[in-house]
Amino acid sequence: MPGGMPASGGRRARRLRRHLARLRVLPALVAVPVIAAACSSPAATSTPSPTAPAPHHAGHHRAAGIVGKVTHISASSLAVDVRGSTHTVTLTPATRYRQGHQDVAASALSPGERVRVRTAANGNATVVAILPATATGTIIALDAHGFTLHTSHGTTLSVTVTSSATYRDGATTVTASALKPGQKLHIQGQPGPNGSFTATKITVTGSGSSG
Repeated sequence: MPGGMPASGGRRARRLRRHLARLRVLPALVAVPVIAAACSSPAATSTPSPTAPAPHHAGHHRAAGIVGKVTHISASSLAVDVRGSTHTVTLTPATRYRQGHQDVAASALSPGERVRVRTAANGNATVVAILPATATGTIIALDAHGFTLHTSHGTTLSVTVTSSATYRDGATTVTASALKPGQKLHIQGQPGPNGSFTATKITVTGSGSSG
């Protein structure tokens, strides 16, 4: 073929171009089923399982006990104020009463005392423990039975001291004669009616002038 490529050479060129074109298309055809399989895989469509909630222990409150101030007591029930909410429990002949490490009679309870009440599953009181109360303040007067304390809350307590009361000045054991007006005290015991208090433990925390 004058002035051009021979016919056989043209055919070879066209076959080569078609072969190269097929090679370019083949990877794309192979990728299509691979992508489709990945999209339909269960791992690609699964959702995470929700986290199980922590177990709730229904008996926790009962195990900790009810702690508060006695507002009313009868032969069969006890009302305790816990931060402004009244809890009433049933008292039975099997209910035990404790003060410190000793068993006491039910008559040892009186309104105003702090207690810890443990209950059974049916709500009946199993143990009523009388808790010691505390107060801090300054001695403003001494008498034959104890002293008068001006508390840190601005109230006045008439404190009676038991014969078995202990006295400490810091880390040192002292006697009742060590108490003086103007001293700052921390006392522990049981409150009574009309601003009275029976102290079983007296600790001198600071000194001051009697005036």
